[in-house]
Amino acid sequence: MQPSSEPLRVAAMPFNTEVKDKPSSVTQLAAAMAALGLYHGANTPAEHAAEAKRLGGENPYRVRLANALLGAAQTEAILAESVPISLEARAAAYEQQLVTAGAADSPMKRLRFLRWQTLRVGGPLREIAQNVEAPRHTLPRACKNSSALLPTARM
Repeated sequence: MQPSSEPLRVAAMPFNTEVKDKPSSVTQLAAAMAALGLYHGANTPAEHAAEAKRLGGENPYRVRLANALLGAAQTEAILAESVPISLEARAAAYEQQLVTAGAADSPMKRLRFLRWQTLRVGGPLREIAQNVEAPRHTLPRACKNSSALLPTARM
């Protein structure tokens, strides 16, 4: 692959990158997981209603499915990023995440999205740091107080 003198731009992906204002349905989330081979149910309203009842309602169930899909997407990203690519190509790939999330067009949107990601990481880091049985080499000292990484201003 020849290096180009032109900086890489985020590819015009063949999907809608309009910012959503309401969550996907559980049927849509299950279909996305099925496309990745991770959902083996029937994806019927009755199946989703039963699982929602088991988990305490439609909202907890939708959140569970969305996070399962997020974990799957993150695993796909980890696997995809394991190949050697240029720094420019990697930066363009990272930018694509922000574009798709609707967080690329303003510094405040980007900050809010990155803050959301940081807050999601902070909780597990605190749990790991407080686990006295965990080997100390599993968590760098700099991350022991992950709240120090978080902005204090309200967004």
